[in-house]
Amino acid sequence: MNKKQTRKNKTYRQNRLYSDLLRSALRVILFIGVLCFMLLGVFKLTYMGLSNFSYFSLADVYVKDHFVLTGQDALDFSGLRKGCSLFSINLKGVSENIKRNHPEYEEVIVRRVLPSRIDVIIKERKAVFQIKLSKFYPIDKNGFIIPYARDTAYPVLPIIIGIEPREAELNRFSGSPRIKKALELISMINERGFSWRKNVSKINLTSLEDVSLYLNNGLEIKFGSGPYLEKMTRLEQVLMEIKNRSLEPAFVDLRFKDVIIAPR
Repeated sequence: MNKKQTRKNKTYRQNRLYSDLLRSALRVILFIGVLCFMLLGVFKLTYMGLSNFSYFSLADVYVKDHFVLTGQDALDFSGLRKGCSLFSINLKGVSENIKRNHPEYEEVIVRRVLPSRIDVIIKERKAVFQIKLSKFYPIDKNGFIIPYARDTAYPVLPIIIGIEPREAELNRFSGSPRIKKALELISMINERGFSWRKNVSKINLTSLEDVSLYLNNGLEIKFGSGPYLEKMTRLEQVLMEIKNRSLEPAFVDLRFKDVIIAPR
């Protein structure tokens, strides 16, 4: 057999191999497609069957936060009606509806509990400081004004001074420069883990160019306009010196190169 014929046979065998592989691949793809179609049909029929099966009808809603709601109160809260199919309930839709009606909740998780219950788990926004308008209102880490008013200040939460009522619409995220500055300062204090962070009682932001901070013992810390992180770090050392020397100053001024510790 000459070389030309040999090359021709080799090419023929290669083409035949590629053709067989292609047919095999197409058969596999077709088989997978038919299988997926059948599974989808089975799933849909099963879902329709379960949806029409009275055994899976909604009987109870359970709402849990720091409070617990059951019965008609829980049904009204969730916007659901007794007797509807558990599988026809749009869990994401229920969650979004609750958050729309109650924006003070940071997260709402809705779950099916077979055979006949829906659980609604609520996570409330966590306040990082408070402001005083006609009453005291907490604000979360995103600048959301939580509508839980108190006549007296919330314990532990620092009070931000200088916020005007027009800067703080309830149940909304505030774009106020003062609230943004408060969030920046509180975040900086907490993230750096300063030893005095839990003793902050007030932050005065009446002027953004002349910020001051008050500790629980009444000591005023004058920061001015920054750089805040550098001054906070210096404050750590100054407070240690004050403690070691048993001083009781009226204020500490960090606005200048040399720290001023003013006597009472």
